[in-house]
Amino acid sequence: MRIESVDLGLSSRYATCNLGANSPEDLGDYFAWGELEPKSKYDTVNYLYSVEDNYKYGQEGDCPKLDPTIKKVLDLQDDVANLRMGGSWRIPSLEDIAELHNRCSWKWTTLKGVRGYLIKSMVEGYSDQSIFLPAAGFVLHGETVNVEKAGYYWTSALYNQNALHAIATVFDRQILIKYLPNPRYAGLTIRPVCDTG
Repeated sequence: MRIESVDLGLSSRYATCNLGANSPEDLGDYFAWGELEPKSKYDTVNYLYSVEDNYKYGQEGDCPKLDPTIKKVLDLQDDVANLRMGGSWRIPSLEDIAELHNRCSWKWTTLKGVRGYLIKSMVEGYSDQSIFLPAAGFVLHGETVNVEKAGYYWTSALYNQNALHAIATVFDRQILIKYLPNPRYAGLTIRPVCDTG
């Protein structure tokens, strides 16, 4: 299925549904940060960048903020949204997420029986445009946690204090957290973006 995009009047257009989903309310696939395929179990043992000598994005004890040699952002070749969808599609950056939080309204609601947020543009001329982010939870080890209660969506950014974490945007029905570090090996959902125009 070809994923359509929505122009919210932001710097990037958002996909209408999660990566691996067939509709806006479909939860889609879960991915460890930087991995290119979903899997049944998410832990440190089977995480791609946990194996010996594969420290492309840093290792335990690394502080990217202080070490200029550590990559701060996911390479496009490790971006599953770009791999699957091509073109300018990618995992959102911190800047993309900031716009989504700052220039859109967020309303906890239910779409076809699935809880999540209806996100409507507050940009002049785009106020009729919106996306729905389902509360898809996350996967740790072999267990899916917080489905219907919270959403955890990857960004392309490494956490600058601890290289074992990357930044996600996280929400539940009461709280919106723009940037929250999460273990990179956890399985989170992705809402792809692409360039406008």
